[in-house]
Amino acid sequence: MKKILSSIFLLISMFASSQMLDPVNWTFSQKQVSETEIELIFQATIEDHFHLYSQFISNDGPTPTTFRFEESDFYQRVGETQEGSSIEAFDPIWETKLKYFEHKAVFKQKIKVLGKDPFIVKGEIDFIACDSSQCFFPLFL
Repeated sequence: MKKILSSIFLLISMFASSQMLDPVNWTFSQKQVSETEIELIFQATIEDHFHLYSQFISNDGPTPTTFRFEESDFYQRVGETQEGSSIEAFDPIWETKLKYFEHKAVFKQKIKVLGKDPFIVKGEIDFIACDSSQCFFPLFL
C-alpha cells in the first residue's frame, strides 16, 4: 500500500510542477501586406534548454506544432502557416531525427480580408516543448 501511495503522490507532484512551468511564451503581431492581405506573426520565445517542435514532424515523433483557425466570414486564410528555419537533429527523447526550434521560433499566416468591418482572428496553437528529460503539452488558446 505504501508503494501505491508513494506512486500516487509522485504523480501528483509531477503533475503540479508541470503545471507551474511554462517554457514557451507566445507573442502575436500583424503586418499589412496589401490593401486586402494581412500577415499574422506568431513568435515563440523558448526558455534555455527547451525546444519547440516544428509543424513538419514525421509520424515517428511527437505531435507537431499545429495552428487551428476558426472559420470566419471576415477573412480567409491564404496558404498554410509558414515557419522560420528550424534545427534538424537526432532527438534522444523520441529516438529519431526531428525538426525543432531553440530560443525563438517565428510562424506566419497570411489572411485575405473580406470586408471593411473590424474583426478578431480566433484559433488555437497546439504544441509540445521538451528539455532533455521532460515534455510539456500545453494548449494555447
